[in-house]
Amino acid sequence: MNRWMIGILLMMSLCVRGQAQVRAHPDIDALIRKASEACQNDRWQDALDYYQQAIERARVLNDRAGEASAWHNLGVAQIRMQRPHQAIESLQHALPLWRELGNRFGEANTLHNLGTAYADSGKARDALASYQQALQLRQQLGHKEGVAFTLQGIGSVYYALRDLTTAQRFFEQARALYRELGSKRGEAETLRYLGNILYVSGQWQKSLAAYENALALFREANDPEGEATTVAGMGALFLDMGQPELALGYYQYALELRQKRGNRREIIAAYLGIGHIHATIGESEQAKQAYTQALSLSREVGDQRAEAATLTALGTIETRLQPNKPEVAESLYRQAILIAQATGDKLNEANARLQLGTLYATANRSDDAMRCFENALTLYRELNDRRGQMIALSNLGAVYANRGEKEKAVEYYEQAVNLAEVMREALGSLAEGKLAFQENRHALYARYISLLVSLNRIEQAFTVAQKAKARTMTDLMSSGRVNLAAYLSPEERETERLLRYQLDRASQNLLAARANPNTDPALVDALREAAQRAEREWQAFMDSLYARYPALTRQYGLRPAALEQLTQKLPPDTALLEYLVLQPSVQTDKSYLMLFCLTNERGKPRLSVHLTPLGETPLAERTESFVLTCAVPNGKYEQEARALYRLLIAPVESRIADKKRLIICPDSTLWDVPFQALLGSKGFLLEQHELSYAPSATVAMLLGELRTASDRPRPTRELLVVANPHFGKLTMAPANEDRPLTAGSRPLTTGARPLTTGARDITGEWLAEAGIRITALPGTEQEAQQIAALFPEATMLTQREAQEATIKSLAGQYRYLHLATHGYFSDATPLQSGVMLAEPPPDATEDGILTARELMELPLSAEMVVLSACETARGRARPGEGAIGMVWALTVSGIPTQVLSQWKVSDESTAQLMTRYYQGLKAGKSPAVALRDAALMLKADPRFQHPYYWAPFICVSSLGE
Repeated sequence: MNRWMIGILLMMSLCVRGQAQVRAHPDIDALIRKASEACQNDRWQDALDYYQQAIERARVLNDRAGEASAWHNLGVAQIRMQRPHQAIESLQHALPLWRELGNRFGEANTLHNLGTAYADSGKARDALASYQQALQLRQQLGHKEGVAFTLQGIGSVYYALRDLTTAQRFFEQARALYRELGSKRGEAETLRYLGNILYVSGQWQKSLAAYENALALFREANDPEGEATTVAGMGALFLDMGQPELALGYYQYALELRQKRGNRREIIAAYLGIGHIHATIGESEQAKQAYTQALSLSREVGDQRAEAATLTALGTIETRLQPNKPEVAESLYRQAILIAQATGDKLNEANARLQLGTLYATANRSDDAMRCFENALTLYRELNDRRGQMIALSNLGAVYANRGEKEKAVEYYEQAVNLAEVMREALGSLAEGKLAFQENRHALYARYISLLVSLNRIEQAFTVAQKAKARTMTDLMSSGRVNLAAYLSPEERETERLLRYQLDRASQNLLAARANPNTDPALVDALREAAQRAEREWQAFMDSLYARYPALTRQYGLRPAALEQLTQKLPPDTALLEYLVLQPSVQTDKSYLMLFCLTNERGKPRLSVHLTPLGETPLAERTESFVLTCAVPNGKYEQEARALYRLLIAPVESRIADKKRLIICPDSTLWDVPFQALLGSKGFLLEQHELSYAPSATVAMLLGELRTASDRPRPTRELLVVANPHFGKLTMAPANEDRPLTAGSRPLTTGARPLTTGARDITGEWLAEAGIRITALPGTEQEAQQIAALFPEATMLTQREAQEATIKSLAGQYRYLHLATHGYFSDATPLQSGVMLAEPPPDATEDGILTARELMELPLSAEMVVLSACETARGRARPGEGAIGMVWALTVSGIPTQVLSQWKVSDESTAQLMTRYYQGLKAGKSPAVALRDAALMLKADPRFQHPYYWAPFICVSSLGE
């Protein structure tokens, strides 16, 4: 599918300048004015007729200046009509007339537009020659605006030749002139072009910055066409970064602007972009409708580049809609190739060949597939298109792997992964962009890892696995906390505040609706979408800030850990278990679970890998079934616990038999699994081993390094305990509310119904008008008192003292943070998951909820955070990145040890478990040992033998903890 065509359309539609400044006969002047008016109203045939009449009348009157002007402006109209060959003839008629008249201004204008016509007809050398002559004349005339515009024209030719460095140099020169002249529109145009160059070359954060600056200038200049073109470019960028929902908003806005102006060529680009988005999210029929409209329009206006791009896109959609009729798609791809070759359009030819190769590969026509992929790769390399190269290389790797030529496949996959790494780094500080990019490329890494394992290159496979997991998390951990407030203007700070408020209010409304048992499910769905939309708007704004301010760009020096590094940090009595879920791919139609087991044997790494088919039942379904049996006090968990033990632990049972501690690095939905409750022949896994968790081996190592980092803030106080806040009530936010959130409207959300009134879930009595009165948690206050008694200098906040503002101001001072309260997981917006604090006073600026996002923003120095609440370990699984939620936020914040829950917990049993846990810490035990001992002591109580009571909490910590 061609997602780059949008950028080409934006770049190649170079505006033409130069109504020639002459003194023509009034009759000629009147005809030219009528023709110009007809052009402005898209009455192209009338315009051509008027220009022809002007030429004939000028000849009768022997008006050489009028004839030159008419020929010149006829050529300009023909360029706008996409008739470059006719335009060349018309402009060549005008050129000798200007020279005969000695009108160097008219000569320069005509030479410039000749350059544009040559460029549009694919004659790059002739275009550069004409532009260079125009540039020399305009420089001699001192016409700075004309010089700037011709520099743009030269830049556009070099862009078409994919000499991006030279193109960028000319655009930068043009931008400097426009800034000197105070031309906002001119500067905006060059910034937009620079944005496209940076986009195509894979420098996505810099591209977004250029687009943002261009957009602001176009709006200041009141140029809706420039605004629409820039917004469409941003849509294409976000689509390639793997954020289709965000891209859709940009494309729809661009389409709205263009439809108002009736620019059909630009409307084509918008329809193409919208079609790509629907295709990306699996809405094939909607994609086909958008592509069909684009195809019809492209043929109406004679835009062959757009026609080729649309034919390729339609071919891809037909492979989904008519998989049993590959000849339909093949015909469309071949049509696209022929049109692209005829117009010298290498990019669309490459895209069509790439998709044709995919069609052949699916049909097991490997020779034909390889030929297509190799041709596409050659074209992409000529164009310096990294994304296209990466896909072509990956596809070649898959074909060679299917043919059994594994060594050759490894070569191609390695090149593809290396390109993916380069593109990912170019995203800089765009965290959501990196998450989406890594998620979309996870299958590439997984196929490469699987291939290496099949060749018994286990160490290399493990190293690549570290590149495939928790990469955005490690970037954010290594970059440190960035203080945005110091850089933002007052207007930006206000925008940030309002967007955050909208996000909080949307989350609040979702929770309030879910808390009411009588809420219409359709309303819940609508509110969930509203919360997700608010999240996207927030993320788009934050991305724009990081793109706009270079000083905010983080520097990433961290690389995935090497096997030798990990082994040095790994204690001899510990085994690290790294899981990777392999989904069906072009190499296999089955799903597998890959498990790496790493141990330190006398200072040397011992690494084994185990591949297990997952069978017909999806892994997510199996894990959910097990968790549900553990998350209720009377759940029948034994069968599921044994089945998952066989899948997850049995393959390495002999390897770990003599190890005291296991470090579990889950993948995808395995983050929901309570490994401690897995049941083998010798009992529960927690009875055999100490357990700790980490998002990846690299993150486990980094957490340990952060603990001792010289630049890490050191806590000055021991323990902050927060328990049993005075919660108040939960209500829906009024639809017309414009003020910031206050005590009566606090954003909360929950992903499921309350389990019991004694659980630390958000529960209480629903009141039709007042909302929900949230149940108090007296057990947490008893828990806090017992814990605080172990630490004489502890600070304890309960009831109305447990204010969010107070906790935020104090949290950075403490070594240990313990929050015992209601918790919730937001499936709609995971970083809005959080814990409830005391109801704030009416004039408070905080809302009484500490969210995962807010935790990430706090300057914490804590060595350990304990969230003694419900579902604090849950998150939304994203391939390769783990579960996005509280664990993710705390890990990004660099907290070396975290204790969190995987389901809604019992107030009574949790109080006992936590008291015993802190007693163990005070006795010198490690967090993992203290948590294990506390859980097993609780399990010995006949009342609490079910995993619901003793197994909900996990310990996330470092390698040597």
